[in-house]
Amino acid sequence: MPLTGIDSVWVSRGHAGTGALVGGLIGAVVGVAAISGRSCQLGDSNCIAGASLAATGIMLSGVLVGALIGDGAKSWERRYP
Repeated sequence: MPLTGIDSVWVSRGHAGTGALVGGLIGAVVGVAAISGRSCQLGDSNCIAGASLAATGIMLSGVLVGALIGDGAKSWERRYP
């Protein structure tokens, strides 16, 4: 293909950062909802640590899933002319 036949250049870009942010927010809400019904005795550090670990795991899973989905959602940007 000759260079004179090219009339425009388009570049695709993913949205992993936005997806990670949205997924993290959703994961945080789901994590808090998941541990909200859990009751720990005052001073029971194993119960408190387990609940915190569960909420953190859910939130980080949301970040990962959101980043993967966001990276798959492509948009195209015109670079030339």
